[in-house]
Amino acid sequence: MRILVTGGSGTIGSNLKEIISDKHIWFFPTSKEMNLLDERSIELYFIKNKPNFIIHLAANVGGLYKNLHSKVEMFRENIIMNENILNISYKYNIKNGIFCCSTCIFPFNPPSYPMTEDMILKGEPHPSNASYGWAKRLLYFQIQNYNSQYGTKYICLSPCNLYGKYDNFNLENSHVVAALIHKFYLASLKNEHLEIKTSLESKRQFISAKDLSKIIIRTIEKFNTIHYDNIIITDKDFLITELVHIISNIFNYKNFSIIEEEIGQVKKTCSDIRMREVFPDIQLSSLENELNEIIPWFIKNYNTIVRT
Repeated sequence: MRILVTGGSGTIGSNLKEIISDKHIWFFPTSKEMNLLDERSIELYFIKNKPNFIIHLAANVGGLYKNLHSKVEMFRENIIMNENILNISYKYNIKNGIFCCSTCIFPFNPPSYPMTEDMILKGEPHPSNASYGWAKRLLYFQIQNYNSQYGTKYICLSPCNLYGKYDNFNLENSHVVAALIHKFYLASLKNEHLEIKTSLESKRQFISAKDLSKIIIRTIEKFNTIHYDNIIITDKDFLITELVHIISNIFNYKNFSIIEEEIGQVKKTCSDIRMREVFPDIQLSSLENELNEIIPWFIKNYNTIVRT
């Protein structure tokens, strides 16, 4: 197959590059080579490279601060990118593909926990990430439209909180794992007291970008036997305070305090039942083991990654 990956320089795409084989021909265009906000730019890239399978990873994404302060841009740009790539993929007869959604598409006040794939429309996304959540939810909705109206087979993978090498470590718009790694690194360098604001009750599920990349490869391998249009990709719940202590121990830095404050969602626990059914042999990495690899990588590459 000739597989086109959007968002190839992002967290998932960069991890995916490390595990792909030469069984397929892979394309990882940069935004200069294929601008997802410009439909004509996408079309020209398709004409030139003739992909026949799409993996859509690209998104305007970020942590809590970005979700709260860039609502217009996050909704608008994600909607445009998603519609452009779907329209051009279908126009050039790409009938099969994998599209990355998110557990942000699920309601913040669901009828029960853990949430399952059929609960997407059982309430609104949390206000703290509503623009991103609605854009991704509408991507899933439109994929259902394509599958039912045009007979395509587009599958959504909806991961929980992602982390990993090549993450965005910018302190203003990174996700929780990357932000905590960066904050502990700076505090340890300067020997400063670190204050971390979170609810003592806040929980999150985490999946490494490396594990998600492996699942993407498995999805390609099992594609013809998968009969779902959405699969939640997730692991067990962690208290945010547990995550803080894991990172603190790896840095061997104890000069911090946790301030009781919660702006975002307290929890959004999702079910892994469908994932385990489709991928019964999948083995996910432990959060602590992954962080023991990622943090040294972050320190070694600090001067070349986003860090402001």
